[in-house]
Amino acid sequence: MPDLGTPLEQVLQDKLLNVGDYQRPYAWEEKQLSDLWADIDLLGSLPHYTGTLVLQDMGSTQTTRSGQVLTLFDVVDGQQRLTTCVILLDRLRRALRDQRDPDAQEAAHDLDRLVYVNVDGVRRPRLELGGDLREFFADSIIGDDAPEGAPLQLGARRLLAASRYFDNQIADLTADVAPEAGLTRLLALRARVSHQLRFLVYSVDRSDEVGVLFETVNGRGKPLTELERVKNYLLYLSRQLNDVQRDDVAANINRSWSTIFSNLGRVGLRDDALLRAHWLVTQDANTRNWHGADSVKAKFPRSAYVPGSSRLIGATEDAASPVPDDRLYLALDAYINSLRKSAGILADVHDPAATYPSYASAGSEIAQTTAALRRSGSVASFHPLLLATRLAHAANAGLYLRVVHFCERFSARVWAIRGLRSNAGESSIRWAARDMFTGTAPDEVLAGLEQRLWHLAPDEDVVSSFGALVQWYPRSTAHKFVLYEYELSKQRDASDLPQFGDITAKGNKTTEHILPQTPASDSAWWKSFTPEQHAKLVHGIGNLVLTRDNSRYGNRDYLDSADGRRGKRGREGQAEPWCYYSESNLARERELAIQFSEWTPATIERRASDIAAWALTRWPARRPAATEADIDDDRLIEDEEVDTEQDFE
Repeated sequence: MPDLGTPLEQVLQDKLLNVGDYQRPYAWEEKQLSDLWADIDLLGSLPHYTGTLVLQDMGSTQTTRSGQVLTLFDVVDGQQRLTTCVILLDRLRRALRDQRDPDAQEAAHDLDRLVYVNVDGVRRPRLELGGDLREFFADSIIGDDAPEGAPLQLGARRLLAASRYFDNQIADLTADVAPEAGLTRLLALRARVSHQLRFLVYSVDRSDEVGVLFETVNGRGKPLTELERVKNYLLYLSRQLNDVQRDDVAANINRSWSTIFSNLGRVGLRDDALLRAHWLVTQDANTRNWHGADSVKAKFPRSAYVPGSSRLIGATEDAASPVPDDRLYLALDAYINSLRKSAGILADVHDPAATYPSYASAGSEIAQTTAALRRSGSVASFHPLLLATRLAHAANAGLYLRVVHFCERFSARVWAIRGLRSNAGESSIRWAARDMFTGTAPDEVLAGLEQRLWHLAPDEDVVSSFGALVQWYPRSTAHKFVLYEYELSKQRDASDLPQFGDITAKGNKTTEHILPQTPASDSAWWKSFTPEQHAKLVHGIGNLVLTRDNSRYGNRDYLDSADGRRGKRGREGQAEPWCYYSESNLARERELAIQFSEWTPATIERRASDIAAWALTRWPARRPAATEADIDDDRLIEDEEVDTEQDFE
């Protein structure tokens, strides 16, 4: 049997324990009480790590009438759990005391000596609470006096509720069974609480050592992540398996978590993003029902897999080994393997070096389209759909390519071009992912998504989003993405174009305002633009072009001036000063010089219209037929709520 700390009985035996007045009042409520009771009920014969206690030796002792020397300790940490355990011991003591059986009386006497001590002829609690709760705990919780006087403070009400909670649980344990069976269950409860609940006990001599201990134990390192909590819970669950299955599950967990951390680490993806996407796909697409590791615990409730003979009510049943049940082993194995595969799938989505070897000839196009999706700046929303497609249709390269194309078109039209809120359409995508995973025909799933795409971003709204007056420049990610894809469509060799990451990393320097943001007061620009036109048009998509470095253009006029000052457009073959005609420019910069002999409000409107027409062919959408079914309104509700999260380290 593993050593998980000191049994509760040994924690109490040779001590007087005091909770200082500076400690917060008793705070446990039914949630914490029921969790502790469930732990005890499902223990079987195994020990259970219950928590940590930090005790400060106060340097004094007292001797009981029987000659036992008791050391006085202040409970510095863990007082809530310790107080609860003492209340449970006391309620069990009372239940055993009411039994006429000699074994029950002996057990009640033993528990009485854990709860109470007799010092100098005075019977007193072994544990004393601080502040206003000291007398109430001694008199009305482990004592027999009924509460009286003024309305009880919150801590006192919670102590009283805890004692009543355990009274009810103990009564249920012995209800509707013969007295002998009830006693057997009570004695089993006594053994579990006294001997199987284990505490990790730290003892310090001085108050300054308490600070050192807390800093070392609690203040160093990082809290457990959700993924680590899931791992620990799965390992804990595996204790219910036989030796062979337990070892196999533990080995699989360790291998899988190594792979998961490796995949997440290569792209900087947060582990809770993996857990969330996997849950939405495999369990429930409603984000309201996702609560991190707690949701995984609810999927694998211990009570569903613990044999009846291991529970308190099983203390009166045949304790022989239960009939072999592989449900837990198979469920854990399936979950672990699915989560490991999912980490690899999501890592591929974010990894520029992913090659998709299992998809053969389609791998290259999948990689290129996925790269465009990454450039759009909206990837996390599609995690569930991409994940569901590869989990449910692992060998179907054509389907996965269709899905990636859809995701990129959706991101471009809905978020980059129309500028809708980042959660617009998310619930539809999640539910579609769930449908894909659970067996709905892929064509049906994609048809529904296409309908939703058109609803959010029909062609007419896409075109209007490119209107000359729409302010694109403040939306840096969106305008750089659209202009980068526009640039790619013109480049003969994509290798001539800087990486998108380099473009975005340089911020404003890689976006050129053809009509400058701040023309000089004597500039020729004011002959073509009124101040009002300048304010409306300067940040429109028609006036923006990507460049390697816009500082080379400054605020110059578009054309050369009569007095010899060189303009931005320049001339074919011109090297100095830098101009749109310059040979090493990006393709769309040179296109400006070639196509436009002047730059006016009408020119900006024409170019914006050209980009809009190109965008409709680059990111097409299909108008739904009149006979197509409406979208399920219940699946659109969450689209009205903001539901964003940070997915990267």
